Amino acid sequence: LYPQFSLSTSGSSLRVLEATLDSDPDFSAIRNTVIPSWYKQPAYVQAVADSIASGVERLKATSAAEAKAEMEAALAAREAEGADGKKPRRWLGRALRPSEPRVDEARAELVAKVAEKAATLDLPTILFAGVSLPDKCVTDLGDPYVEQTEITA
Repeated sequence: LYPQFSLSTSGSSLRVLEATLDSDPDFSAIRNTVIPSWYKQPAYVQAVADSIASGVERLKATSAAEAKAEMEAALAAREAEGADGKKPRRWLGRALRPSEPRVDEARAELVAKVAEKAATLDLPTILFAGVSLPDKCVTDLGDPYVEQTEITA
């Protein structure tokens, strides 16, 4: 399910799988193989690189005003989700708009600095975002997500 392993994502999914296998005889008869991560598999890394290259090409063909309008339309569409009674995609909302204003401010400052530097080099700004984890998960529990994500990036 996830290219990088994390106790909070892959780990929780695998715990549910294990519990289901233990409790459901019909399900436990199904042969399965667990691949805990594939963050450095050449085909995955190439797919990420191809996706970035494709995005850069689209960006070159799009004016700044068009790109801004496209982003605003996408955000508006996400905001509108749930208006019809369906549950909105909360994970997208959290990823784009953290609940704490100081997090928003810090992120905005960082993005502005990166964009300013990229503009001086005439390069697009590429922001690679991942799941955030409490330090305890990485330092105390040895969660490999951060290291694996850095290797992929």
